[in-house]
Amino acid sequence: MLGAGVVFALVTAAQTLGFGTDPAGVASFTKSTSLLADLSARYFGGWSGDLFDALAICSALGGALATIVAASRILFALCRDLVPASALARVSPASGTPRNAALAVILAAVAGYAAMRGIFRASGSDAFFWGSTLGALALLIAYLLVVVSAAGALLRPSARGGLWMLIIPALAAAAIAYTFWVNVYPPQPGAYRVIPWLVIAWCCTAAVATFANPELVKRVQSGVLAPGSGSERD
Repeated sequence: MLGAGVVFALVTAAQTLGFGTDPAGVASFTKSTSLLADLSARYFGGWSGDLFDALAICSALGGALATIVAASRILFALCRDLVPASALARVSPASGTPRNAALAVILAAVAGYAAMRGIFRASGSDAFFWGSTLGALALLIAYLLVVVSAAGALLRPSARGGLWMLIIPALAAAAIAYTFWVNVYPPQPGAYRVIPWLVIAWCCTAAVATFANPELVKRVQSGVLAPGSGSERD
């Protein structure tokens, strides 16, 4: 993670310097919908910008496929433990993968994209960045929960000697909370004013459902901890 942070910092610095730090360069940087493509087209010609756009499409496709795989397996696992008779709780006899759950995720993604384009009049880049922002902010919540879990593990009696290590999850939690907060305040223009609140509402809904139904939690836990709950069942 530290290595990725260094790489992202260096790439961002190179992009900033490439556009220029004067007001005109900063304006071009903020308006660009494809930073690397615009920079390469500026310094090497239009062909390199097209090449970077093609690579960005391949990267986005790979990210979408990875998301579909992860989301479909989560959906399958939840349906398997909560609604065993559901079609989403079955795997394909041919491949042994949760095909129905994957198709459900793909249809939901297509419906969401269609809603952004048709109802909210989003451009292609708007839809991409809206979805990316939703996913990134939701990941921040997930990372925050991981940090809280790590702090809880350090507070166990068996780990009393390592309480000084709580400073690490504390700093991580502060960094995550700050990153989320700057997306909330000051309010961002357009859809970005609403997106953080959608993420908060979605996560709070899941939290309320979890605490309001302890029997549901026990059923999910029993499915996760049961023998054979690993990849051979998923």
